[in-house]
Amino acid sequence: MKKVNLGIKPLLNTITIIVTVLIIGISFVAYNYNSLVGDSKKYMGEIADLSSGNISQRLLVNLRSMESFAAYLGDREINNDKNIISMLMDETSLSGGTAVRYSYADINGDGYTVRRNGVVNRISVGDTSYFKQAIRGGICITPTIADGVTGEPVNIYAMPVFSGNSIVGAHIAVASAQELESSLINDYLDGYGFVCIVNSEGERVIDGSYSEEDYNPFEAIDIYGQSIQEIRQAIKENTSGSSLMLENESGKNLWVTYRPIGINDWYLMLAVPYSHVIRNAIVLLFISLLVFMAALIGTLAFSWYLSYLKRENSIALYRIAYMDSLTGLYNRDGFILNSTQALNDLSGRFAIVYIDLKNFRAINELFGYDTGNELLISIGKVIDESIKEGEVAAREGGDKFLMLIQYHSDDDISQRMELLIKEISGCGFNEKNHTLYSIIPNIGVYKLPRIPDTEELDSYMDRAEMAVSALKENRQDG
Repeated sequence: MKKVNLGIKPLLNTITIIVTVLIIGISFVAYNYNSLVGDSKKYMGEIADLSSGNISQRLLVNLRSMESFAAYLGDREINNDKNIISMLMDETSLSGGTAVRYSYADINGDGYTVRRNGVVNRISVGDTSYFKQAIRGGICITPTIADGVTGEPVNIYAMPVFSGNSIVGAHIAVASAQELESSLINDYLDGYGFVCIVNSEGERVIDGSYSEEDYNPFEAIDIYGQSIQEIRQAIKENTSGSSLMLENESGKNLWVTYRPIGINDWYLMLAVPYSHVIRNAIVLLFISLLVFMAALIGTLAFSWYLSYLKRENSIALYRIAYMDSLTGLYNRDGFILNSTQALNDLSGRFAIVYIDLKNFRAINELFGYDTGNELLISIGKVIDESIKEGEVAAREGGDKFLMLIQYHSDDDISQRMELLIKEISGCGFNEKNHTLYSIIPNIGVYKLPRIPDTEELDSYMDRAEMAVSALKENRQDG
């Protein structure tokens, strides 16, 4: 019996050590597991905040432009049809916004609309909800609807026109739905994420784009039970939130983050399949359990591997949110983030440069999109190599680029832009200096009057873009 006890004691000690190591390992892995998932959720929250800020800022910019024109209408003689049409045509030609039509309707809902191409039509909108809201003194932005003229998806803005203290009509602008949709950051976690704008009833008013076929995780938002009601209640109470787990018809759990837009009762909602948020963590947790049963060394090795994956996950999320996948430059949101940091860290004089490649669409149509993409990559490389330490370069999308540069004088800017135009144009030559493609950059520069906050920086970027638009108009007039 004594020999048996001697044999069992080492076994018990071994079991004790294994259990102790296993407990320590599980605790350590659980901590890192929660940290990995927490980091993913944190990035989702940051992306949701950035997207809601983008679309809110875009809506406010449009409304401010309309308010100025509505005040202008109220101060003028608007009982004369010719005057109304003339003012609408001036606003249509001078406005830098993306509205496809500008309209004015009198107190009865009758009036005129002017398209970008100068076509004038009579309108009668007295029965529309947006006109009724405007004529009652409110400001209305509609969900995405089909345009009654073109059938294209649009958003309609409407606000009252005052003459003195009396409402005499409504100013109405029709904008392409693509404007607001493009303000949403659409690609999350390798394309598995989904983003849209909903109202307080949980109904989608603006859709983002979806990259996974036959899978719409927001179907659950329209049909599922108690958790959906909790989200809708939170939206009605104008509060932000996340961490709500839902299960849609396909059996996939979702992680949902939602943020108020600050306009109407609209909310941005971002959802990602929960399995995708934690998939690396689940695999690593299973491996770690095996490793920790073997030895403490396995625990240390695994902790290093987990830290590496956390870092890689953070890098991947950052690239998805802030980098342009084609050129390797920042995207618009990455430009805002890094420019804000650069402006706070550096001193001196700064300017925003907006680059629009003239007639680049013709290259895509004549030579194919692969050739167009190769040229965009080359141009992106030229722009990236032209910036100095602390400056920022980005591709906004399509054939448009952005730069934040430091300068000492106007001559400094002129010399840099002349060199940049020459180098960008050189992307269209072959090794024998023969022209293959005609690449002409239109460049607009806006010198920053002061160090801006994020909202002002977005406005300054628009002004640099407006400088390009003015340059194009001057060339056409010339």
